[in-house]
Amino acid sequence: MRLKELPLFCLFLLVVPVLWAQKAGSIADLNAAIEHFNKAAVFLEQGNWDPAILEYNEAIRLNPKYAEAYANRGYAYAEKEEYDRAITDYSQAIKLDSKFAAAYVGRGLAYAETGNHNKAITDYTQAIKYNPNDAITYYIRGNAYGNKGDHKRAIADFSQAIKINPDYADAFFYRGFAYVEKGDYDLAIADYSQVIKLTPNNVKAYFDRAWVHGKKGDYPAAIADYTQVIRLEPNDVGNYFIRGLMYSNSGDQDRAAADFTQAIRLDPNYFNAYYYRGFAYSKKGDHDRAIADYTQAIRINPKFADAFFLRGWSYGNKGNHHQAIIDFTEAIRLDPKWATAYYNRGVSYASINENEKAIADNTQAIKLDPRYAEAYHNRGVEYINNGKYNLAITDLTNAIRHDPNDALAYYNRGIAYQNKGDTAKANADFAKARELGYSP
Repeated sequence: MRLKELPLFCLFLLVVPVLWAQKAGSIADLNAAIEHFNKAAVFLEQGNWDPAILEYNEAIRLNPKYAEAYANRGYAYAEKEEYDRAITDYSQAIKLDSKFAAAYVGRGLAYAETGNHNKAITDYTQAIKYNPNDAITYYIRGNAYGNKGDHKRAIADFSQAIKINPDYADAFFYRGFAYVEKGDYDLAIADYSQVIKLTPNNVKAYFDRAWVHGKKGDYPAAIADYTQVIRLEPNDVGNYFIRGLMYSNSGDQDRAAADFTQAIRLDPNYFNAYYYRGFAYSKKGDHDRAIADYTQAIRINPKFADAFFLRGWSYGNKGNHHQAIIDFTEAIRLDPKWATAYYNRGVSYASINENEKAIADNTQAIKLDPRYAEAYHNRGVEYINNGKYNLAITDLTNAIRHDPNDALAYYNRGIAYQNKGDTAKANADFAKARELGYSP
């Protein structure tokens, strides 16, 4: 959980040059230090870190007890990503003023940038002790807890920030993110909705809320939010792609294909868009267009195992099992532990009566996934075709064990029993198949 850019915590701009009594230096030195401090503050606002640091150097030289100058120089070093120097300066500011809340925050942010979230949290806690009504510090500490995976404490801090500032959109956003991490999707949606109410064009809030809707299976709500994302970012190829996935998941393959087509227009080399458009065509039974898209995805990414697999699947559905076998074989070469690829190649081998090869592929699928009910089933059928009824019964029994509602497995096991002459067991399996809804 990364913080978005934060306002300056340790910036003390244009201090009025009043005189105060300090043991360090003369009144003239103190006034000169203030002048350098004010010049540095202007550079700091402009983002000119090096000139600002030089001015703070002078301010500190003239007034070695100038805590604010150390703090602001620390901020400049942090902006330059010189975090060790920043921490040193913030530490000196705290040494000079132990209740300097902003210096604790600045040092905490520097610690966080170095990955030391424990020290960061300690500093934020000190800042809260001395400035308990600062919503931003609770928000920052909440992010630190989030980075540690402590979402419960993160939520508590974001909630406190919201209590202090009910219009704190960022606190709602990151509390929503923490709820997502905890799996509390409804609470996350409520927080993202509040962000959108406070900042109606907040594309990240729409995007993240859409993701949560999709995770919950509420595809119409997800689509509505991704549509808002597209309205706000109409040239982002990824937005069309993700909305296309939501349309596909909802069963609207035409709109899915349209979104993938728009993604391809924006990025003609977006191989995933070709792949998923092909998948949408496959679901519609349009295997010719699906094959064309899988082929294009493979042209762009020749190591795309999934595209070879689904192209093989489409070829198989068209009855071109020889070409299907070629594609499944390439998918297996690219991903040798893909049980489903072996299984599907086995289906194609069986379809062209290459029974031994079908048995070998189903055996490999089972080796890779010992609970693969369909592989047991198909190997059992091949054993029946080869007259090996005992092996068939064993496999079909395993298929039923892993999928007790597979009516066809009962029926086929009944065939094996029947061929063995065990009429009672055959009839029992046929009856169970009918009970589960299968009738030959």
